Amino acid sequence: MSMAQILGSRGEGLSPSSAGSTSGNWPRSLRNTYDLWGDTVNTASRMESHGVPGHIQVTERVRGLLADRFVFRERGTVEVKGKGPMRTYFLVGRPPGPSPV
Repeated sequence: MSMAQILGSRGEGLSPSSAGSTSGNWPRSLRNTYDLWGDTVNTASRMESHGVPGHIQVTERVRGLLADRFVFRERGTVEVKGKGPMRTYFLVGRPPGPSPV
């Protein structure tokens, strides 16, 4: 099985978000579940849905925060539904040499 088959496609985004759990009078199948809401979730979902199979696509903000620990390749500007044009990057992997901690 190739890495592309394992990964499928994936998107990452970072921004403030809200989280919560459900309990109480919810149906048994939904009790004690945890969920996230907010722009973070929407952006990550858009990165995944506008992505390319076998690649991890990230926003410019994610790349900026992780650039010292990972190698990225610029994909370019992508028209993202509900967000407009966004510069996106593919995560390539870790840089050669000792792993930063």
